[in-house]
Amino acid sequence: MLKPAYKLTIGDRIVDTTDEPKASTVVDLQVTLDLDTPADSFALVLGNVGSLKPARDDETKIELGYADNGGFTQVITGKIITVEANVTTTRIAGFSGADVLLRTFVEQTFENKTAGATVRDLADKASLKVATADDGINFPAYVVDGRRSVYLHMQDLADLCGFDLYINSEGKLVFEKFINGKTVHIFEHAKHIVALDVQRTPALAGQVDVFGESPGASKGEDSWAWLTTDFSGFKGSAGSGAPFLKERPCARKLRRASRPTAR
Repeated sequence: MLKPAYKLTIGDRIVDTTDEPKASTVVDLQVTLDLDTPADSFALVLGNVGSLKPARDDETKIELGYADNGGFTQVITGKIITVEANVTTTRIAGFSGADVLLRTFVEQTFENKTAGATVRDLADKASLKVATADDGINFPAYVVDGRRSVYLHMQDLADLCGFDLYINSEGKLVFEKFINGKTVHIFEHAKHIVALDVQRTPALAGQVDVFGESPGASKGEDSWAWLTTDFSGFKGSAGSGAPFLKERPCARKLRRASRPTAR
């Protein structure tokens, strides 16, 4: 029978349960990883015994595995955000590096930069290390406004390029196109998986219509900030059925290389 185990590093303190899974004051440990959620998170409950006293902003690394083979896989690195203590236990919650991206706001116009270069610049402003940032689309101009966090601007760029955006297990930013999956572990029902839910919903629309705002290269490269009065040349459609309209300032018709722009 497999015996789950973990290795927990908070600050300079390490809790390793490889040899004895119960040799810890941790009574509950949860890690949530989700590409559809901006910030991965972790939560743990400690019994109020021993010398482990986590505090806000402590760097935390969590590795999961099984006591049977002593192997661990690092699943998240982040910082503790909240520490809530009562008489018998202390509840701790934290987030991955995406948390700092959600709290960083920038006002800047990028000219003649690729999406990857823009993402790297924004990550640097948030003091977050980058593991991978592929170039993607080149934008003659792209405006990042301070009404939204840099994470949301990065997510827009990822959507435009068809890229994934996430923080890896080392706490570094990844901005790249998904190509091949990596098999980490084979999961078996009743051995690793105890429950499975499948949700199916009808499609939002059968057809997508996309149109832009500017006249694009037909009026010259400097016309990216103009508003067009005729959308017919800057509209594209795919699929069939009930239409879903999507307006993007960067959608435009170009005579040369495909280089969308945004305002």
